[in-house]
Amino acid sequence: MTPMGLTILICSILVVLFGSREWAAMAMVASILYLTEGQRADIGGINFFAVRFIEIAGFIRITLRKEITGVQFNDIDKSFLIFQSVLLLVFLVRSFVNPASSGHRAYRIGFFCDALTTYFIFRSLIIDTIIFRNFLKKLSLLIIPFAVLMIIESRTGRNPFASMGGVPAVPVIRNGHFRAQGSFGVAITAGSFGATLMPLFISAILVENRRLWGFLGIGSCIAIAITAHSGGPVLAFVAAVIAWFSWIIREWMRMVRRGMLFLAVLLQLVMKAPIWFVLARVSNLTGGHGWDRANLIDHFAKNFWNWWLIGMPMASVNSWNVAKRANGMVDVLNTYVSTGITGGLLALILFIVLIVKCFKSLGISMRLMRSKADLNNEIILWGAGCCLFSHIINIIGVTYFDQIFVMWYMVLALISSLTAYCRDTVAIADENEEAIHDDLADYQTVIT
Repeated sequence: MTPMGLTILICSILVVLFGSREWAAMAMVASILYLTEGQRADIGGINFFAVRFIEIAGFIRITLRKEITGVQFNDIDKSFLIFQSVLLLVFLVRSFVNPASSGHRAYRIGFFCDALTTYFIFRSLIIDTIIFRNFLKKLSLLIIPFAVLMIIESRTGRNPFASMGGVPAVPVIRNGHFRAQGSFGVAITAGSFGATLMPLFISAILVENRRLWGFLGIGSCIAIAITAHSGGPVLAFVAAVIAWFSWIIREWMRMVRRGMLFLAVLLQLVMKAPIWFVLARVSNLTGGHGWDRANLIDHFAKNFWNWWLIGMPMASVNSWNVAKRANGMVDVLNTYVSTGITGGLLALILFIVLIVKCFKSLGISMRLMRSKADLNNEIILWGAGCCLFSHIINIIGVTYFDQIFVMWYMVLALISSLTAYCRDTVAIADENEEAIHDDLADYQTVIT
């Protein structure tokens, strides 16, 4: 670990431990932006990346301050816990059945711990829309230097984070452009950070009186997404913009979903190839390896009986005639495919159920806000939904294998917290209104 990396890590840990809720959440994000995976320590044969030290600090904080005890488990929390548990258990079962997978047990257990600690840290820190809005203000300033560094990397072909290790000094070139990646493992995850975060800042512009910081956040996100020169984040960015334009038809989203399902069925009927080869057509416009992504899904579907029960080893996936990495391993850049291969059909279904419950909870909470004429909170909830939508489109072409996983779990935790807060607010208001009504009735009875 370099002196600069150690300094940033110590400062982040101190902020997580002793800062306010929004400052602690911001320090979590700062650690993934300004520390590479090269900043790590080998303790007892286990690689502790910098972000894991932050996770430990966050867990200590929410435990000692008893912030975790204030979290009331809802359907999203339960679904998340069940999904992650099944994903791990299925892998462990397969590792005993097939000893060839046993070498990855420590990695899968670490991934499970990363998921739970990150999710519940954000779930405990950002508990209402006020904290969330303050968090966004600070986040808009935090990402500006990172966006500037991404622009410098894209223009000069030199990665400023290379001195920390874990990232190449010279980024990959595509179509004559350097693909900036900053502190992230690859350019596509760096671009994903900007593209999927952008919808939250749009909600900030519509809610806040002082909109400058919202525009700063959007500008930084656009710069990060563009300098990565990756098709996946561009598609996620477009998806987020389309989702925000759908605000005017938010009361008819059930009809929109049915229309999208009908369109998918129609495409399958008229296309000669399976519907997932639409990705190949889209990549002609956005760039990237859309055909490789479609071909991966095609092999995934054809090998259903090999992975549906307890998944299958990655060594078996290597026999698929799909894109390979430099080390010869299959490029499984699709989170849905990766989930099925790792945890079987049950884990894949639970993953989809988790996403559905997030959208369902957002819909219920938005209707409640609409009934109370609370436009600001309705906008915030819609922005969180647009952020989630951009993620589920993005993960068709990427697996969140590096520190970007923090942002994915943050979004899920945000949706759980914000929807719970909005529903509790309405319930309390209804109780107070009912109590006032009863007091007035009693008063009139006494008078008469």
